[in-house]
Amino acid sequence: MKKRKVCIYDACPYDMPSFANDDRTSVFAHLGARAGYTTLAWIALMKGVVPGQSFFTGLSMLAMSLLFDYLKFSPQTAFRRNIVWLGYVFTLFWLLVGIIGLFQVITIVKAPDGLFITATEDFWGWRDFYFPARNLWAGVGLTLIGMTIIDWVTNISAGEAKSIQMQGKPKGP
Repeated sequence: MKKRKVCIYDACPYDMPSFANDDRTSVFAHLGARAGYTTLAWIALMKGVVPGQSFFTGLSMLAMSLLFDYLKFSPQTAFRRNIVWLGYVFTLFWLLVGIIGLFQVITIVKAPDGLFITATEDFWGWRDFYFPARNLWAGVGLTLIGMTIIDWVTNISAGEAKSIQMQGKPKGP
């Protein structure tokens, strides 16, 4: 005899329809689109390289959105896990830099030679620390855009995987 599941409350999960999500992803959920909008965000971030803390707000928002995007993926191969892990590390580093700037530990100041990142006047550490803001902006672009492109290129899409299986070749790196 078949065993019946019994619920003792009104909203029995066995009597309710399935809540499985059957949504399809759009073109903007593609890893290539992520590399594209990361590049656009990085270019827009350049406009925020002005004296003060506004650059760090944009940097935090860019890094946070990429971090949440990386958290959505759980790669199945060791090679892809390492790529995504490296993306986590870079993204967390830039998020930390952004948060340090938001807490006004560091700031961007104007000097005769250009814009520099230094410790704020009321912060007791790193008094003589000056780093060119241009180099920081370039570092953000190199690491974040570079990682999104590497992530995109090393990923095997469902269509590619099906084609590889049809040809009888092993799947993935």
